[in-house]
Amino acid sequence: MMRTLSPLGIGLLSAMLQACAPAFADHLLLTYIEKPPLYYTDSTGKPAGIVLERVQAALTGHTFSFQSRSPRRAIEEIRANQVPTCSIGWFKTPERESFAVFSAPITQNAPMLVVVRATKHDSFRNHPSLSALLAAPKLRVGVVAGFSYGKKLDDLLLPLGDRLDVAPSVSTNLRKLVAWRVDAVFINAEELDYYLKEAQIRVEDIVPLSFPDMPPEEYRYLMCSRKTPPGLIQQFNNALPLVKDKPRS
Repeated sequence: MMRTLSPLGIGLLSAMLQACAPAFADHLLLTYIEKPPLYYTDSTGKPAGIVLERVQAALTGHTFSFQSRSPRRAIEEIRANQVPTCSIGWFKTPERESFAVFSAPITQNAPMLVVVRATKHDSFRNHPSLSALLAAPKLRVGVVAGFSYGKKLDDLLLPLGDRLDVAPSVSTNLRKLVAWRVDAVFINAEELDYYLKEAQIRVEDIVPLSFPDMPPEEYRYLMCSRKTPPGLIQQFNNALPLVKDKPRS
């Protein structure tokens, strides 16, 4: 179970890591997409989140800045390779490894949920598995542009072809769902409440479903430009075990 760090806990860990690791040489741009409660911009405009705090603590000794990004922009900045930059919480895929460098794993979420309209709940319950659901000939699934859902789930979705409806965000997918423009969307359990509020959708209008054959969520990493110093990534990897799963003070 993931636990967050209090400000005091981050301070103490920072002092420990500062004492045992040399300062990093280069400024690092750290980007994040809005994915609460893992990493997001809070109500005061500051970066926050369980995983963001973990990354912050593991980068003690280095000068860095956080900036929120759209998924597409975060990827393109890393592909452009203009400056040392890393983005928080990405799956590792062969295509991304062709232009980016990845850290050690920073987190692993619970398996995805399939969210459907409440009015269609009974018909979806007739499918005993995710494979059976995706085999339904008229099923339209909402997905997010530029996102990977992990290799195993990506491979299951690929045969749907033009029955995949691509949208710029999870919130847009949910609005399409309740408007009967798609039949199902995939969402992490930890994020569902946030995106329902953002899309202004009532809880009673949707039903989240779990399936026994849903692929386990893959690990998420820092995805970095090739200009990011290898020593920086190595020191981050070395520090990460010290800051994982620390209880609140």
